Amino acid sequence: MKVRRPAARWMTPVGVAVFAVLVATCGFLTSGSAAPTGDGVVGSPADRAARAATLAGAQSPSPGSSTRIGAVVVDRHTGEVAVSGAADEPMFTASLAKLMVAASIVDGARRAGVPVDPYDVDLIGRALGPSDDLAMNELWVRFDGVDVLRRLDTMWGLRQTAPPVDGSFWGATTTTAREVARVFDNVLGLPEFAREIVLGPMESAPPVAADGFDQLFGLRSEDLDSFTTVKQGWMCCLADTAHLHSAGVVGTDRRFIVVLVSRTPQTTATDWNSMRAALSAAALSAVNALGAEVRRPRTENPVRRRGAARTATVDPSVTFRTAPPRVITTPHQCI
Repeated sequence: MKVRRPAARWMTPVGVAVFAVLVATCGFLTSGSAAPTGDGVVGSPADRAARAATLAGAQSPSPGSSTRIGAVVVDRHTGEVAVSGAADEPMFTASLAKLMVAASIVDGARRAGVPVDPYDVDLIGRALGPSDDLAMNELWVRFDGVDVLRRLDTMWGLRQTAPPVDGSFWGATTTTAREVARVFDNVLGLPEFAREIVLGPMESAPPVAADGFDQLFGLRSEDLDSFTTVKQGWMCCLADTAHLHSAGVVGTDRRFIVVLVSRTPQTTATDWNSMRAALSAAALSAVNALGAEVRRPRTENPVRRRGAARTATVDPSVTFRTAPPRVITTPHQCI
């Protein structure tokens, strides 16, 4: 018998205790609500409070920080959705647009009863794993990216996701952390053959992206040895801002969806190190709060090691994440 999981409660987010640790750690508004105990995810209320206080004192952003962070955690077993900070503030997607376009293409083909062309499966794999901009450029042109994104509203009710004003600049798509979580939730509900076209490449993504950017941050941080399937995003300096995102699925059974998005005003050279550190600390706190079931021994996670398949290094402060899709070019520099 197939067990039906409760639907995520997108319209009534609940500040569950699993998320309370993340909330305190990242300097967000704290939640005093308590989650049910006994399923191995969190300890007693006293333990959770102590852990949250300790983590908050050690890892809260410095006073006066101008970085905006949005976070969403979804427990797919209980249907609970917890949000914090800038979770509902529209931000540029950067490479999270690749996830949205790929998911729309795959689900669109499923609904039409046709297979995804092997050539397009390859493009999706390159766009989602090594985060290859040229592969995304081709997908954007082949499928009319603006129309693909608009269909997500009809298919999955993404009311806060909007195509870029300049229809050729896919990284300037806007969305919210909550809606990225909704995309993952819908992808996880697809039949396995369709689901793995999207999730498989992210699960085996290399440490270094196609443009040379180090992908080991946030939910893929080297300090975080957990079962994760993650899409990273980074972009500078559209609208005088820098964006760094880390979003994915956590747990051996893909129980939890965790989305972390961040935006920092671009007044001087981008401080990627600080942005990466903040997002990685938030991710580590969230995963620690979710419990031992999402952890894995370090020896079982070789692809995440910094030295594994590392083929390029660049100065990320000069990396502009997106390239115009109709032009074959190297990533733009931040100016």
